Amino acid sequence: MSQVFKLYARRYEGEGSHVPFLAPWWGVPPEDVASLHRGQFSKWASGHPTAYILVARPAEADVFILSIPWKLTRGNPTARAFADNEIFTAGNLGRKIVIFFDSDHDEAIDWPAHAIVFRFSIYRDTRRPNEFSIPTFSQDFLALHHAGVMRPREKTSVPSVSFCGYAPPLGCRLSANTIQETIRYGAYFMKALRHRRRLIAHAPRVMALRALRRSRGIQTRFIVRDQFAFNRWGVLQPGGTPESAVRQRSEFVENLNGADYAVCVRGLANCSIRFYEAISLGRIPIFVNTQCVLPYDWLVDWKKTSVWVEESDLRRIGSILRDHHAHVSPDEFTAKQRLARALFEQWISPEGFFAQLHRHFFQAEPAA
Repeated sequence: MSQVFKLYARRYEGEGSHVPFLAPWWGVPPEDVASLHRGQFSKWASGHPTAYILVARPAEADVFILSIPWKLTRGNPTARAFADNEIFTAGNLGRKIVIFFDSDHDEAIDWPAHAIVFRFSIYRDTRRPNEFSIPTFSQDFLALHHAGVMRPREKTSVPSVSFCGYAPPLGCRLSANTIQETIRYGAYFMKALRHRRRLIAHAPRVMALRALRRSRGIQTRFIVRDQFAFNRWGVLQPGGTPESAVRQRSEFVENLNGADYAVCVRGLANCSIRFYEAISLGRIPIFVNTQCVLPYDWLVDWKKTSVWVEESDLRRIGSILRDHHAHVSPDEFTAKQRLARALFEQWISPEGFFAQLHRHFFQAEPAA
């Protein structure tokens, strides 16, 4: 019989919601009724996790769960005092405490040794031993748009590549921000930002798109937006309406599903939401590795389901893709798509990721 972990979490009495991991016991955290991401935790909330039980007394627990996202503690003294007390109590009892950072911020934090911290944005070469990657949860596109039925694409002689999103200064009207982004990209292109990674933002994405557009033997299907991503409706440009949000989200999904490969490169944070969205559809990511950390990376070989491009090889992204596509057989091409979907279900969907969370509880440190 598999081990059942006893978890303890104390409710926070101030403003702010609990972390989604606690949804099976406390319900789904409040969601904006107009959000296109609404319902992403419903399946996890409706299940009965076999690996965990929630206990009423701290001393009974194997592991503590900080019930609020860490981002709530930023600039909120009351929430910070609550979090510090939970961390202290867990440490005093000799227990680990799970902390969900739930924010794009990637500043270094001196976490206590008994903390297990999940962050979206981590750099592999500076990650703390107790920091791990968590997916930027989105909806299951296959379930939502295709009734959960996967239709692998057949291999063609010319690979097609999708992208729909924001990559300034590409596609942007002339403005002060466009000039700033042009300077950013120029500095990145000249390798002047190697030691100032917080300034990089979308520059690797821009370089990937430009290089692929210039590459012969590749069909690019790019929709470049002129404004930043999601507002409260999940719209791909801010300031829209619920109707325009639905339309643009539909365009996004159609673009992602309508090509063999999906460009997946960091944005403001050192992670790619598009990576998780692509594999939810069974599409093969072209993943640009900017010292990224992916979930369960000591258990899952993410390279097997991706076209993996190191940042140092970014200028060769087109030739790397052509070479990969030329050497993969039709059967391997189909298998790679099915593997992407299987890995999404097991490790990346909320119900998959959270069900496996216990694998981190006594992990001494991440794999090198």
